[in-house]
Amino acid sequence: MSARYFGASVARLEDPRLVSGAGRYVDDISPNGLLHAAFVRSQLAHANIRHCDLTAARAMPGVVGAFTMADFADLAAGPMPALVPHPLLKTPITPYPLALEEVCHVGEAIVIVVATSRGAAEDAAAAVVLDLEELPAIADAIAAVKPGAPRVHANRESNLAATLKAGFGKIDDVFAKADHIVSETITTHRGGCHSMECRGVVALPGSQDDALTVYTSSQSPYLGAQVPRCDGPPVVEEEEVGHRSLVVEAAADRVGNLLAGEAETGDGVEDLGVELGAL
Repeated sequence: MSARYFGASVARLEDPRLVSGAGRYVDDISPNGLLHAAFVRSQLAHANIRHCDLTAARAMPGVVGAFTMADFADLAAGPMPALVPHPLLKTPITPYPLALEEVCHVGEAIVIVVATSRGAAEDAAAAVVLDLEELPAIADAIAAVKPGAPRVHANRESNLAATLKAGFGKIDDVFAKADHIVSETITTHRGGCHSMECRGVVALPGSQDDALTVYTSSQSPYLGAQVPRCDGPPVVEEEEVGHRSLVVEAAADRVGNLLAGEAETGDGVEDLGVELGAL
């Protein structure tokens, strides 16, 4: 790889299409009858979900449906599978498409609302009443593994997911012979995936063969669906088709219609796939 790319002038294949206005984005896909989806997200970092009252939202003009994870139990009975399984992760911690009983971070989606327009979906989402029992939360990785720290996931014994040990040569002998030993703590902050367009997915259920065509700005589709090419973010990978987009697809199945879930600029930023901080 280094011989091919480092220090070389690499021709970008997608540039002519994008700079000439011929790019294709999720928001360009708008077939007749398309419905729109909006999410209701947690404003708390950690909480039990005691109740979701969807009565007012379902009664609002233009609303076709409002759903919690319980409504999709037959389609997604458990949490999402691990994108990259690892032998050290005996029990991978993955989210449900929608939070079922517990929210574990600010912005975690709890409800999806489907309506005839984006505005109607957002208005109805604002009418959903959440009853959340706030739980202790923690955001510092070092503090999280100390005895007595609040658990990020209530059903876990601890916040320690796995332990990886590595060594190279006779490291103890090297330090013993060193004239000077310098110790430093280096922290790398967390990163977030932010796309060129707002996060979005369009799910088009087939009318005859039960096929589902999904248009998404993801790089990493791994569902049993057709995923045509769609320009978009160079960095948002597993989250789109494998996480919240599954909810859009499930909702499209429930209402039996074409459905688009397109986030506004600030919507769901806390719900993106993140690059974890390191110490």
